[in-house]
Amino acid sequence: MLLHSNGTRMTSHTSLPLLLITVLLTPHLRAAMLPGAIDNDGSGNPLGNLTASASSFVALDREPAHLVDGSGLELSIGGNASDPLDYENREFDAFGRQDSWLSDNGDTTPWVRIDLGQEYDLDTAHIFNYNPTDNGRKNRGASSANLYVSTVLNPGNDFTNVAEWTQVGSTFAITRAPNDSAQLDADLFSFGGMTARHVALDLLGNHGDSTFTGLGEIQFFAIPEPSSFLLMGLALCTGLVSRRRR
Repeated sequence: MLLHSNGTRMTSHTSLPLLLITVLLTPHLRAAMLPGAIDNDGSGNPLGNLTASASSFVALDREPAHLVDGSGLELSIGGNASDPLDYENREFDAFGRQDSWLSDNGDTTPWVRIDLGQEYDLDTAHIFNYNPTDNGRKNRGASSANLYVSTVLNPGNDFTNVAEWTQVGSTFAITRAPNDSAQLDADLFSFGGMTARHVALDLLGNHGDSTFTGLGEIQFFAIPEPSSFLLMGLALCTGLVSRRRR
């Protein structure tokens, strides 16, 4: 029995149908309400407090900050602008300026790391490769990486230090951006719920360039806390349950 704050009873006429509706609609609500998106909404609007750093970067607007600011993404054809899952890697200018990160000359096996701002139980990362309009420069896109997580507040950059970093899974392949194509889908990496404050990608090379290695964008998604689903159910019930005093 549910009670009002004044002690009178609240009665629901639709408790069983509401239960069924809540169970059936929760997956759709989850997508629509975007729980779990912790870096950007795909259009350059930060949802979290992420900062990115790298072993190096080339000047002229190719700083690591572009990895997590939404600048490397555009809405897919027919996509929902409010859903970060509906964004794809955009085609930059010939050099990938202002929309991507690129290592400095000669650093072809660089690293990048992202401070998530707080600890999360991570679900997936959506990794979009470097995608300039020049087909030859697409070879600068990273080809593979080892991914690491850390819960240490300020870990160092030695990712083999097991006191600070934990490798997640095995070496992860990253797809080269296709020639003469404006868009590229993400490579999805699963963290399996591992807790992390920091994520590092130790890049092992690129797709054939002898000078630079780059990436376009990285989105992170956390496993929603149980309270997220409870709030969704409450929001649904608020609009559908009729209450009356007796």
